[in-house]
Amino acid sequence: MIDIVAQVLSIFGMVCIVSSFQMKNKKVLLSVYLSGNIFFSVSYFLLGAAAAGLLNGICGVMALVNTQSEKIKNRWAVNVIFWSLFTASYVLAFTVFDTPRIPSRFILELLPLTAMYIMTVSFSMKNSAAVRRLGLINSPLWLIYNIIVFSIGGIICECISLGSIILGIFRHDIKKKEKQ
Repeated sequence: MIDIVAQVLSIFGMVCIVSSFQMKNKKVLLSVYLSGNIFFSVSYFLLGAAAAGLLNGICGVMALVNTQSEKIKNRWAVNVIFWSLFTASYVLAFTVFDTPRIPSRFILELLPLTAMYIMTVSFSMKNSAAVRRLGLINSPLWLIYNIIVFSIGGIICECISLGSIILGIFRHDIKKKEKQ
């Protein structure tokens, strides 16, 4: 029963994350995106993926902070704070949440951790082409992780994200270069 609830929550999370980017109003976009992070966070905890649960919770906070990016004077200091929180979540997964302490799990949990480091950098980018290129690293890391922990909503979300990134690169980066 817990697995079914986890999968349903991951699908709700996927719907929120994917639909958030279609919202016109920034506050509504943020609310829907944050809801997606909450759904995914709870889903991952139910699936026994504590690090991913913590990472998604922190990502929601990071999204809130980044809405105020024009007010942030030292962007890299903020990034270091989030990188520290992400690193702490990795440690907590193995110490507080009893994630199995086996080599394969240490490696597995590095996938979303690395993805979040990359996402933090991409949130700081002003160039949308660079954000898309970083997404080509970030999204496959989450996709592999979601396949291994079997998060249906996570798998679908990353497939849609990858498709969208590739389409964006083609439409905005490759075609733009061809016109020049």
